[in-house]
Amino acid sequence: MEEFQNFLTENASRFIKDLGSLGARKISISGSFPMGCLPIVRTLNVLVGRACLDYYNKVAMDFNRKLIKLVADLRKEVDGIRVVYADGFQVVKNGCCGMGTVEVNQLCMLAVSLCKDPTKYIYWDAIHFTETANKLFANNILNTGLAKLI
Repeated sequence: MEEFQNFLTENASRFIKDLGSLGARKISISGSFPMGCLPIVRTLNVLVGRACLDYYNKVAMDFNRKLIKLVADLRKEVDGIRVVYADGFQVVKNGCCGMGTVEVNQLCMLAVSLCKDPTKYIYWDAIHFTETANKLFANNILNTGLAKLI
């Protein structure tokens, strides 16, 4: 897993440097969310009461630490580019679609039930974020990470 994380951060580093060479000056990098708490992961973890999988969450946190270090390194290494790291959220339980534990994307169209107010849910289905959650993520990035670039 660490080798893959290193591969991803090296690619991100090259990509950000390439963006800089093309004229980008303000860049925000978002970390990974707690993948071990995705509704589908929790559903499949039925043997232990649908608990979050700590291993997956640790993988996400370890990767985020690598991204934070990458941002610090890039700030020192690349002149003229302002790079920030933007945190995400950690609120997960069920999705809005159907039971919100197994259904994914198009299967939601076949779902027997949908939540009454999707704005109260982080997940639309067992994997995808709701429009409200995506707006929260975007606003969080704009007001925390990107605000540092202004």
